[in-house]
Amino acid sequence: HNRYAVPLSSFLFALIGAPLALRPQRTTTAIAFGTSVLIIFVYYLVWYNASWLGNNGRLSPVVASWLSNAIMGAVGVVLTVRRAR
Repeated sequence: HNRYAVPLSSFLFALIGAPLALRPQRTTTAIAFGTSVLIIFVYYLVWYNASWLGNNGRLSPVVASWLSNAIMGAVGVVLTVRRAR
């Protein structure tokens, strides 16, 4: 399942990054870079822990692979909807 879940994460990062990029530019480049690193780190942290739980049999492999994408997808949809208003 990771074979399909991990490549989809690039689309989800774009889904999160688009509404953030469309905000008025009141911040420096360093803050934007730090935000992107933080988003990627949170994704990796969730993915790593879910994969560990999946490998140990505490989560099903499907849930373990797709949990981080589901969380990031929900965040991306919420940001997009809020930006559209």
